[in-house]
Amino acid sequence: MVDRFERLREAQAEGIDAKVIVRGFVSMPFDPQWDDVWFKGIQVCADKLNDYQLEFKRADREPYIERNLEFNVLRKIDQTELLVADVSPVQGSSLPNPSVMHEIGYAVGKELPVILIGLKNSHKSLPANLKGSILIEYELNKLDKFIGEFTSQIQKTITKEIASKRKGDFVAQSFSNRNRINIPGLIVQAKQRVQMITTNLQFVFTNLKDSIDQALDSNRDNPEFKVEILTMDPEGDTTNARAAQLGQRTRQYRDILRESLDNMRKAYDGNSKVEIVTYSSLPTQITYIIDETVITSVISFGQLARRNIHFVVEANRPKVSESFLAHFSSVKALAVLGKTS
Repeated sequence: MVDRFERLREAQAEGIDAKVIVRGFVSMPFDPQWDDVWFKGIQVCADKLNDYQLEFKRADREPYIERNLEFNVLRKIDQTELLVADVSPVQGSSLPNPSVMHEIGYAVGKELPVILIGLKNSHKSLPANLKGSILIEYELNKLDKFIGEFTSQIQKTITKEIASKRKGDFVAQSFSNRNRINIPGLIVQAKQRVQMITTNLQFVFTNLKDSIDQALDSNRDNPEFKVEILTMDPEGDTTNARAAQLGQRTRQYRDILRESLDNMRKAYDGNSKVEIVTYSSLPTQITYIIDETVITSVISFGQLARRNIHFVVEANRPKVSESFLAHFSSVKALAVLGKTS
């Protein structure tokens, strides 16, 4: 059997950058003599990474709100995962720029990985606390060698110290626009189940009914196939709270729920493959379970859940069953129990 989640990923893959985004900060003196290593060296390296999309920031090329430059720089470091520091001796001194040293200390205190770079022979003037650190040296008229070494070091540092810490148990697809998931298409292809937990059926009736009808027709001889829909009870107490969250009048919101519920019940009256149950408990998630694909979102203040970010995961992934499939069964069981008690 073809993995349905794999089909979804393939269908949505076009135009989506699969690289992991890593944000880095470059600490170097504010002087035009360092522009070449920035533009022709560091920026070129960022473009050469195969697995990562590295976004470098440099203090003198960023807009700031606060007038205190040091405060601004440290806040920028707070927002990054990697510091690159140029420890080249400043003109008239044998030591690196004091601000660069301060930023290195700040990054180390935050346990950020630090990569040191510097002009040729910079290692001779490294302060004692940096002796033994990996330092990639460069010559401004021979940056090709530096680009290769620096790119290699960045790749290693990100893989070992950043990506490994980020890595989760499995990958979930995220969508800022639910329409791109193509829920109607997944429903049409369903062969096992279509389960939904929603707060109201307006979207389902308007956008998904045709797909549900097609799935029911293609599975008319499939005894295992069923459509189960859980929706908020228009007359329940939690409806008042949800209306308040959305900034809508309670009566108006109840009417929307009631009308969409009535429309769906009339459409599937007498169809044994379709079950529509209302619940009165506080909704915590909007979820569609279509065969082995789980699509979920959250309930939030001031916005319909359909406009929130949505996540797509495979039903057989760790903890997905407990988080979504079992949740669906529990909400349904409580709703049915409440109707019979």
